[in-house]
Amino acid sequence: MPLMRQNAVVPFGKYKGQPVEQLAADPEYCEWLMGQSWFVEKYQAIHTVIINNFGEPSETPEHNRLQLRFLDETFRRQCTQAICHPRHGISELSLPEFEMDGLDVVWRVGSWHRTQKSSRGFGYAPLPDDPQIWKAYYNRVGIECKPSLGDDYPAVLRALKRLPLKPYSAYICVIAEEVRSQAGSLAQLTTFFRQSEMSLLPIAEIEATTPAVFVEESDLPTL
Repeated sequence: MPLMRQNAVVPFGKYKGQPVEQLAADPEYCEWLMGQSWFVEKYQAIHTVIINNFGEPSETPEHNRLQLRFLDETFRRQCTQAICHPRHGISELSLPEFEMDGLDVVWRVGSWHRTQKSSRGFGYAPLPDDPQIWKAYYNRVGIECKPSLGDDYPAVLRALKRLPLKPYSAYICVIAEEVRSQAGSLAQLTTFFRQSEMSLLPIAEIEATTPAVFVEESDLPTL
């Protein structure tokens, strides 16, 4: 990732020749820039500055240590349980992938659900009196790691909403070691994220969660 040199200037557009920090006073222009593919591809250093809300980069040693925790399968299963709430256990948990599509960590999870034998998915009516079967449905979990989340939480949410999240279903979550905001309580911030179909979880809550359990299809109850 290219580094932004001190006293860098904007080389394009309405702020051409002005200090990069001048962009901070125009959030609408920044939001427009973030939606332009040419900007993301050609001006990665300025893109990183905007993503980090004109503050310190997120790739600190604390951020990297938090990201590496996802190599531990037990921690990943705890996250899976806390985020996805698989009632009947999981059939599969993939290895984590890092720095995918703008997210810090991504993995694939298969969870067991009851369905009717003839059901082919949403929008298809099963046949009358069709028997139920067990089926593993697959989703991907995407994680944004934040050692500390404060009053910058709206900027974090805006950055996530700009990402191509379609492949990840609803399971997008911000994991934070510390949540401290003068604007609202943890419960209020959690609701704020949930209303945008994303999650916010403190590390302490994840560590207190029972890991998701692997279940073979042969061990599921007879329907």
